[in-house]
Amino acid sequence: DELLVAKVQGKVVGFVGIRRLKGEAGELHHVGEIGIAVHPEFWRKGIGTKLLKACISLAKKQGFLRLEADTLGSNIAMRRLLEKVGFRLEGIRAKRYRRDQEFHDEALYALLLEEP
Repeated sequence: DELLVAKVQGKVVGFVGIRRLKGEAGELHHVGEIGIAVHPEFWRKGIGTKLLKACISLAKKQGFLRLEADTLGSNIAMRRLLEKVGFRLEGIRAKRYRRDQEFHDEALYALLLEEP
């Protein structure tokens, strides 16, 4: 597992992590699951884009062939960010999450990386 952080004036304002999937017999070892967060004060300043690009670069160096990410279907900003750096929508899981007595869809994204 890897974690990259973004700092502004010495303060952590965002991060992205990669977790290598394993499966029962290592059949998913080439797949990385990513998670990203940026402090709201720093949204729309290019930090998320830079973090994801750095994550993709690191993933290639570490031999990942596929990265996966998921987000709420209604999180348009995150969906656009993922698409901006090359992720493609692979599917929607209807009513996957329940929050505040409401159900929300989950959008599943993936990026296929070239072999190193």
